[in-house]
Amino acid sequence: CTCLKCTNQPVEKSPNQAVEKCTNQPLLVHLRQVHPLSNCPNQPVENCTTPQTQNSPLIISVPRLKQLPSPEYTLHEILSPRGFTSAQIEQIYISLDTNPTGKIITSCSHELAFDRSTLILQPKTPTALVRPMHIPETGTYVLSDNLKLKVETEECGDRYEPSRTADCASLDASDIKFPLTLRHIQPGDRFVPFGMTGTKLLSDYLTDRKKNIFEKRAQLVLTDAQQRILWLVGERTDNRFRITPHTQQVLRLTLQ
Repeated sequence: CTCLKCTNQPVEKSPNQAVEKCTNQPLLVHLRQVHPLSNCPNQPVENCTTPQTQNSPLIISVPRLKQLPSPEYTLHEILSPRGFTSAQIEQIYISLDTNPTGKIITSCSHELAFDRSTLILQPKTPTALVRPMHIPETGTYVLSDNLKLKVETEECGDRYEPSRTADCASLDASDIKFPLTLRHIQPGDRFVPFGMTGTKLLSDYLTDRKKNIFEKRAQLVLTDAQQRILWLVGERTDNRFRITPHTQQVLRLTLQ
């Protein structure tokens, strides 16, 4: 009817329109309104995640997540406050069955990676090294605002004790040629882990060490002029440059 009386009457909205009006709010709001777990939202989250410390990522167990009454709802509870959109969360939920290990999805503030049977969630962090750094001689080199690399040589006497800390490496300097290069790992990189005789792919070594995809991406190596890996930084030195009874001069590398 087009009469004035009828056209001034409020139009009744369908249930679907009412949900849309739900103000264009994120899908999470609607899920909270209709899902029976909404009165205790933290319990499912705790059932599928590992406790998070200050400097560690949040680990979500995919098998445990899929056992929950509403995995998609739980994903929204975890990811929506960290900037992920409803479309991204739906994409992540759909991908749980295909397990695309190595895939990374980012929000404005966080990154989420598929890593075997887990989802790894962490805040976006700047890389320690934007591009390879060439080190022509001994000295102290600034890697970032809060990280430096000190390169020095020292005499190796009978009582010399190599450093045993992860942020320091002591190498036999006799066969090391400058310039050195500090860079991120690359596909196909190999080294001889300290204490071993054969070479090993860095990717395999880091997998054996249970490093996640973000840790692998951030891993640095130090090479010499012949592109031989001297140090898997913070992890392990190359056995070819170990200190021996015949060592006369030591190349000492320290992260500060």
